[in-house]
Amino acid sequence: MPLSIAEYLGYRTDVKSPNIIPSELGGSIVPTCPFSGDSCIKLQNSNPSHPICSVRFNSQVFIVCSNRLIPAQAQALSPSHTAALASIANALFPGVNAKNIGFRRQIGVAGLYLDYVLTVNPSMKFSQGPSRVILEIQGGGETSNTGTITRYVNDWINQNNPTNEFLCQELNAKFLKTHLNTNKIGSPGIIPNNAWKRQLDQIIKKSVIAKQFSGGFALVMGDLLFKYVRKSIPIQKSYFSQWEVALIGVSEDTTNAPVSGSIPITHVSESTFMTYAEFMTALQDFSIPSNTSDPFAGKYTTLSNSSFTI
Repeated sequence: MPLSIAEYLGYRTDVKSPNIIPSELGGSIVPTCPFSGDSCIKLQNSNPSHPICSVRFNSQVFIVCSNRLIPAQAQALSPSHTAALASIANALFPGVNAKNIGFRRQIGVAGLYLDYVLTVNPSMKFSQGPSRVILEIQGGGETSNTGTITRYVNDWINQNNPTNEFLCQELNAKFLKTHLNTNKIGSPGIIPNNAWKRQLDQIIKKSVIAKQFSGGFALVMGDLLFKYVRKSIPIQKSYFSQWEVALIGVSEDTTNAPVSGSIPITHVSESTFMTYAEFMTALQDFSIPSNTSDPFAGKYTTLSNSSFTI
């Protein structure tokens, strides 16, 4: 499936104007990230990389920067952050008005940092489910063949007139062969598994903390990561009062025509709720196809350099 660059320094690439202004690596002034309100973490790094916020894979947005979605360390919450949080809160606390939902950010507990802690105003006496939730944000993950992406962006930067149209090209094998004049560069893809492995540790530990204080734990992910995680956790349950772990998928709002600026990723597209025990059981219930070959059958070499076959 072809991959393309979706956002560069907070601007979507699939609009013709205004043209995005490239930012050289290693410059003396680091541009501000429109999502965190601070310096772009990719450009300010000691080994800077291009400020790509998200890519498209199979036409869907896949976030590749930890500050892109609803960064807990943002200087302040933007209107899009608030809209996304409101959509998430509506799924976690159905029927509760936004003015009665409070949040805290970057709370240190038991050697861990909690991205967000949400709670319903106690005066509401919310009884449909947990009234307090630990919220973890993981938009997407990483890409493969990043060198190909870097080389392509370098070519865009070095053009006399860099255009958005060039930047958002699908980087499939045929195009890369023609443009880069080589067969030795692989087409880039996405690697959701690394992000999922990191989040497993977060879910297991933070769910226990939430449960200890009569709360729930929710992991918020972009569409593609959500779909990947659901392969390991195939539970599909709607909201119920005794839920303890929730998986929330947020997606691009495509109701309006694309306009300059960032891609609106503000509403919950999918969600599933479960108990902690159901989550752990799903992790352990790994099944293999009936036609899977026996890995123990075959020819063996002994430590004394002879052999036998099973």
